[in-house]
Amino acid sequence: MRVTGEQRARKDTDGSGDGAAVYRPRPVVLAIDDEPGVRESLRLILGEEFEVLEAADGAAALAILGARRVDVALLDVRMPGEPGSRVLPQILAIDESIPVILITADPHVRMAVDAMKAGAYDYLAKPFDVDEILGLVREAAQRRGMEHELHYLRAELESAHGFDQLVGRHPRMVRLYELIAQVSQTHATVLITAESGTGKELVARAIHNQSPRRAQPFVAVNLAAIPDSLLESELFGHEKGAFTGAYARKPGKFELAHGGTLFLDEVGSLRIDLQAKLLRALQEREIERLGGTRTIQVDVRVIAATNTDLRQGIRDRTFREDLYYRLHVVPVGVPPLRERKSDLPDLAGHFVRKYAREFKKDVREPRVPLRLQPVPPQSPREIAPGLRPVAQVATVRTREARQRMSSSRLAQPRTGAAHSGSASWTRMCGVVAQARGNARRRGLVCGARAC
Repeated sequence: MRVTGEQRARKDTDGSGDGAAVYRPRPVVLAIDDEPGVRESLRLILGEEFEVLEAADGAAALAILGARRVDVALLDVRMPGEPGSRVLPQILAIDESIPVILITADPHVRMAVDAMKAGAYDYLAKPFDVDEILGLVREAAQRRGMEHELHYLRAELESAHGFDQLVGRHPRMVRLYELIAQVSQTHATVLITAESGTGKELVARAIHNQSPRRAQPFVAVNLAAIPDSLLESELFGHEKGAFTGAYARKPGKFELAHGGTLFLDEVGSLRIDLQAKLLRALQEREIERLGGTRTIQVDVRVIAATNTDLRQGIRDRTFREDLYYRLHVVPVGVPPLRERKSDLPDLAGHFVRKYAREFKKDVREPRVPLRLQPVPPQSPREIAPGLRPVAQVATVRTREARQRMSSSRLAQPRTGAAHSGSASWTRMCGVVAQARGNARRRGLVCGARAC
């Protein structure tokens, strides 16, 4: 009795002790060959583990690819009408990441080289061994599944959290994400306390981007970077003629952030007289421009940040206690990097990808070994500059690069003797085996068992 695709899918559910089950769809293999016997053989070989679809020519294959998901394609090189060499680029045009394994009885080395250059995942020679083709299809399907899962998780993280450039999976970072998700739905004032370089502004942007104000402006001000003489004008604006050089009216950051979020970094450095004006703006939701005579209503959510102990500033009388409690409605702490060292590889990969885009390189999954010094990096800001040259010289793992690598492997001389078959057939099997680059299961390549 033939087992249906639905029945096979049920076999792929994993049950737990309480009777729950997780549905795991079977990988889909598309067999493209003009010979019905070959397609039937592939279905019998792969049918226990994979859902096998069949296509007699390139047009039928492209129609299937356009209509449903396919994880691995097996493509015969020589078919009536449009040959496999012309169908291959059309398949990759539909889905560039699909692994396409070419199958042919042609023992010429040149065809193997051309196939790898054209973007084929691998190459099989007829007659092929059952274990060989099973292992190769399993490997291709596993890689395809991992790519799908990676894309899904990234999309879920972006849609569910929108945490921008925040990177890290440490438990303390997970708690930070949860707190951001909660506080973003309120209009409460937030005080972020963290060391320099740990990403205080990124946290503020994440809160804003998830909040109902996300369509409105996000205005960031580093209070420590603005000269004292200009600070009041920058925050609250000024009228024409308010001071020497004020040739025109200028709106301040509070007005520019109206309806949105105002991020005040290094709030502990604010002068004591301006602290009183900031307190009034928070309490009354109104400001006065420098040199002005009327109040201006502002609707702004304030997120402040500091890398100093404001309580100590209160004791030293350099920071107002009433302003502290007005800012400290929702406290948010960002853990330093030394307390979440497990996030170092993720951070390194993030910065390499960031700089790779700057250098127009495609480094999708960088593996950056980090050798910790006796004193490890204290913040992401410390490791970022050192990774810029890494991205400059990083290997570009694009399809074109893999083709070049495959071509170089295929160009190497082959050795070995066949138990049967011609010398050219033996050389062909050696070419195919080395092109796969996997010595784990390279005992049997073709029906002649020559490799």
